[in-house]
This record gives sequence, structure tokens and C-alpha cells, in this order.
Amino acid sequence: MTQELKEYQNLLNLKNHLICLSEKELENIYQDMDFYLAFIQTVFSLIENEGGMLLLDEDYIKKVLSVLQIHRFDCPNKEVKEDINGIIQCLNGVKAYPDSLKNGLKNAYLAYQEEQREITFNTKEAFAASLSYDAIVFNAIQNGQEEDIKHDKYYVMSLNYLLKTCPELFDEKEKETAIEVLDKFEKKAKLFSFKRKFVRNAKKSVKELKKEE
Repeated sequence: MTQELKEYQNLLNLKNHLICLSEKELENIYQDMDFYLAFIQTVFSLIENEGGMLLLDEDYIKKVLSVLQIHRFDCPNKEVKEDINGIIQCLNGVKAYPDSLKNGLKNAYLAYQEEQREITFNTKEAFAASLSYDAIVFNAIQNGQEEDIKHDKYYVMSLNYLLKTCPELFDEKEKETAIEVLDKFEKKAKLFSFKRKFVRNAKKSVKELKKEE
């Protein structure tokens, strides 16, 4: 896996962790200094590229700040300490945004994600579930473990997102894995249902994908 793909995977995993895990569970994961340092770099990436995600639930920023405290004062690297303090300052600033700005940023993030996933979300919970499923789909496709995919609709949403934001993931082997899962879900869908059309459109996108040289 290239360094770029690894960093992308880390970003997906972080979003999954913030959505699905408690503060205590996150603190247990990131006690390890190597994981902690990777967490700091990935938080930078999240703020820079998908900062709107942190506004979807006030617990997300709270969780990030909680993890940062683990080694905030015992990290031996001065530059890392400066990075930690910079993130804390940034996130405290975000928390102080007026509600009008927060809502505008959240709505823009939602609109972007709906466009990428080719779906409209009716609930906050469904949106969060879709975001968290990206890491599961990425890992399953990367490792050829299609049996890990259990939820058809969220799979297609995440696949659409990955095809647009990380086309370099899909070599021929990964495309075959993606299509195998889509074939399985297509067989289960009703003949003229939205789900069947949703799956077929995704299959077409996979087949037509051409990686950038």
C-alpha cells in the first residue's frame, strides 16, 4: 500500500472511530505512542479536508480533545507538542463558532457527501452510519474480504464515495471484489426497485473507472 493510500485509510478509520467508539475506547487504542502520533497527523488531515464532519456531533470534538490529552505533557518531541497545542486551539475556536456558521458548514458538508454517495440522507443517524461504513468497505476491498460486507445500501454509498475520492484503490483485483459484492446484492434486490438501480449504477461506475496514470 502506498503512503497516500495508508494516510487515506487512516482518515477513514478515524472517522469510523469517532462515530462508533466511546472516549474510553479511543483512549485505550491511542495509548500506544505510535498510534497516538498517527492520530495527530490524521486529525490534521481531517480538519483540513473534512472539518465539517467534526460539527455533525459535539461529541466528536470532545473525543479528539480527550485523546490529545493522553500524551500532551509527556510527549518528548517539542514539535509534536506544538502540533497538539495547535489542534487544541483550533478545535476550541471551532467550538466557539456562532450557530449560523456551524449550520452552514454542516449543510455544505452534507451536500458534498450526498453528491459523492449519490444518495439523500433523511436522518443524522443514517448519515453518520454511512460515514462510518467507508472504513469497513475500504478494508474489505483492499484485503479481498467481501464477506465482511453485510449492509448492501451502505456498501453502495461508500463504494460511490471511494470511487470518486480514492480511485487509486481500485486495481483490477479490487474492482473484481467490488463487483462480486454488487452482484450478490443485485440478485437480492427486487426487479424494479430503487435499490436494484442504485446497485447497477455503482457497478457501471466500477467497470468504467480508469485510474489516473
